[in-house]
Amino acid sequence: MIEVLKQALEALELEDLACRYEKEQTPEHIAKAIASLQQAIADAEKHEVSQEPVAWVDDERGVVDFNSYVPEPGTPLYTHPPKREWVETTEKDVHECFMLTEFDYHVDFNRDPEQWCLAFAKELSDTLKQKNGYAEENKHD
Repeated sequence: MIEVLKQALEALELEDLACRYEKEQTPEHIAKAIASLQQAIADAEKHEVSQEPVAWVDDERGVVDFNSYVPEPGTPLYTHPPKREWVETTEKDVHECFMLTEFDYHVDFNRDPEQWCLAFAKELSDTLKQKNGYAEENKHD
């Protein structure tokens, strides 16, 4: 995001430079846009969370006490998890979840609507987790 703001600022600053080179006054809307972009970049940089690792696991035991969890050697450790874009389900995903609920779970909506809804919700939840990188190793045990 910040990079896009900086690119827009650079383009406007080139226009500003061209106006000054021609000894013309920079149009007011360009001057205002430059000031707004400079402020937006400063604000964004102030609030940006570093996504650089703060440590690495470098031996069999691990360098940080994770109670019972010890990550693999070479695992980067972050102060905040890396940002991810959320991926929504598609109509096709919902249809596939419906079909799996109907035929794989062997739950009849007419006989047990509550169990059917729970099975459908679980299938849809598993699909969202898988699409967004939170899936468990085996979707169905």
